[in-house]
Amino acid sequence: ASRLYAVDAATLVQKDARPGERIVDIGSFSNNALAVTDAAVIVTSSDLLAIGRAAAPGTPAVTLDDDGDFHSVLTFERDNTTFVIANAEHGYAIAAAASPSDIPTSSGGIVDESRFELFGSGGTRRGLAYDAATGSVLLGDIGNVIILQAANGFALPPPSADFLLPDEFTAVKVAAARGGVGFIANSNGDLFSIDLTVTPPTTIRLEDWDASLSSGSPQALLVGCRRVVLVGSGSGSNAVSFERDTLAEFGGGPSIPSVVGGFLVDKTALGLVGDL
Repeated sequence: ASRLYAVDAATLVQKDARPGERIVDIGSFSNNALAVTDAAVIVTSSDLLAIGRAAAPGTPAVTLDDDGDFHSVLTFERDNTTFVIANAEHGYAIAAAASPSDIPTSSGGIVDESRFELFGSGGTRRGLAYDAATGSVLLGDIGNVIILQAANGFALPPPSADFLLPDEFTAVKVAAARGGVGFIANSNGDLFSIDLTVTPPTTIRLEDWDASLSSGSPQALLVGCRRVVLVGSGSGSNAVSFERDTLAEFGGGPSIPSVVGGFLVDKTALGLVGDL
């Protein structure tokens, strides 16, 4: 069975996953990713699940979508609505809540095997990102990135609106976005910045990441106010920093085996001082 645990953000000491319940039993699922809203923990697996954060002990997870094999999930707020979007092997699912205190409920999605190509099971990295400036959601595929727009209710756009990679056979493993610019890395060693203010998006810059990470596969792509950080699972440096506007390389971090992800944390949350 899969279980949900929680730790205190300041001390990293284990705490109740929800009031009165140290560990929440999710069920017999293989969990691939988590996201959190004010009201729920969203879990991707063979189904898309929502676990009420304030629910009574023993309350089961709510199934938001059961179309199967979800890869990644993200949450964001737009137009006073909390959205959840998860990508699957052949499409995506959307859930939404009108109030932050509500558990999101299913509000649409697409299964389309002609648009979404299969390139691995649910545990395989598949790019997913949201850009608040343009209201764009990036869905990584093979040879292209499908761009959903808030203005269109995150409906599946025509193929003519996709961002096309030079190599149509490489998988877009990770994605990030900020300030109207999307960042994607594929399985062929390429790092792109793309302009999300135009349709279809156009390439701003293209750089190589594989020369620094040496080998392996992209596991996460993070964008901050100054830098883009690519996290990989290969030999050599596992985290390589690039200047956000130019993609000029800052350099790599330590080599740590079997890295499977990464996330950004504000330095004030960690009690750090100085220019990082």
